[in-house]
Amino acid sequence: MNFDKKVKLASAIALATSISFVVAEDANAASTYKLNNDVKVYVNADDARSQRNSKTSYISGQYYIFKTHNGMINISKKPNTAGAWINPKDNKVPVSDTKEQVAVNPKDNSKVNIGDSYTLNNQVKVYRNASDAINNKSSVATYKQGQYYIYKKHGQVLNITKTKGKAGAWINPKDNKAYIVEQTVEQPTNKEEDKKVKVEVKESANTNVPVDLSKVKTEQIITLNESQDVYINTIDAGKKENARGEYLPGRYYVYKEHNGFYNISRAKGVPGAWLGKIETSNNQVRHKLTPSEFIDEISGHAQKLAAENDLYASVMIAQAILESGYGTSRLGSAPNFNLFGVKGSYKGESALIYTAEYKADGSKYMITANFRKYPSYYESLCDYVEVLTANDNKSSWRYNFYLGARFSTTESYKDATAHLTGRYASSPNYGSSLNQLIEKYDLTRFDMNK
Repeated sequence: MNFDKKVKLASAIALATSISFVVAEDANAASTYKLNNDVKVYVNADDARSQRNSKTSYISGQYYIFKTHNGMINISKKPNTAGAWINPKDNKVPVSDTKEQVAVNPKDNSKVNIGDSYTLNNQVKVYRNASDAINNKSSVATYKQGQYYIYKKHGQVLNITKTKGKAGAWINPKDNKAYIVEQTVEQPTNKEEDKKVKVEVKESANTNVPVDLSKVKTEQIITLNESQDVYINTIDAGKKENARGEYLPGRYYVYKEHNGFYNISRAKGVPGAWLGKIETSNNQVRHKLTPSEFIDEISGHAQKLAAENDLYASVMIAQAILESGYGTSRLGSAPNFNLFGVKGSYKGESALIYTAEYKADGSKYMITANFRKYPSYYESLCDYVEVLTANDNKSSWRYNFYLGARFSTTESYKDATAHLTGRYASSPNYGSSLNQLIEKYDLTRFDMNK
């Protein structure tokens, strides 16, 4: 297409969209929208709907919604600016986007009877008698997750057993949490569903706030940055009693608000569960560091720890930047302070995070995993040193596995980053990404001299 034709098409698009929208403001206006692939664009909504007369296409990437009409979407690279029309059917949904998390709650106690099967979704404490179970005291053991039978009921507590008809131990059903499953979300096929616009919402910068309410007024969306207990009604939510499960971190739609309580759901316009009352004090929000501020904050500790433990401070800082996004990721920011994506727990503290894993063939799948939660960045840096050096225990596999990343065994930081590639991270570009960060921020100034 030559330049004159491009100008004419752009003018036609702008004219058509400006004429079409001398109407009430669209609720979707200025919301972000992601094209997962290149799509054809059209001068008006009718052409987009019938998929005819397309003259050009938009490449994959992030756009803004200017207007919607009959299921068609007008998108642009600038907010509140007319662009071109697309048919959302042309925007293919990646396989990873067709999964959503669903909380499966334990059976309601009022609906179970003696002899019924009962599933423990997690390991729970067990007690000798109903009284101890009610008061959560003097636990004698634990039952693993799995299938059981109800032997006896007493108030809100249950006696469950592996052998039907035989006495077991008492549990408090409050200890039996919801579990999370992934279900496939089928793509809309009928005309009414075609009118629904999928909008991708940008992550909040306040990732250290357990529950972010910044989008409630404008987009009726709540972001959970940590797992939260949920309740059937506002009375239980107010007392924080009788939790019916928990919702994992992610974005949710607000179905209803009542006296400061929110009923939230993964699906828009569908009732879900109630959150406990949310404190919105601004003192929970920590200032988001710039890249240079983040480097200043951790470089002193990194320089000292690297010098004491035969490591490169430059590599340590670069890995912290790469793994945590300059400390802005949900895992890397307060209150988790996990700069290196280390799984497990630290002194009994962990954070439950929904994360991507990769199979041997390179395909991605999502899991929920526990990651270490630290009191500050310093402990995360110390733990990183322990991971790479195994405290100089030469019999440890980790000592030998990461030996090639030591200051004393290499000629330069590039040897260390090359050694970490395929070991610390599976990406073949891991070393080159670290090298670019080291060079960009002159991180070798924190290293010892050779």
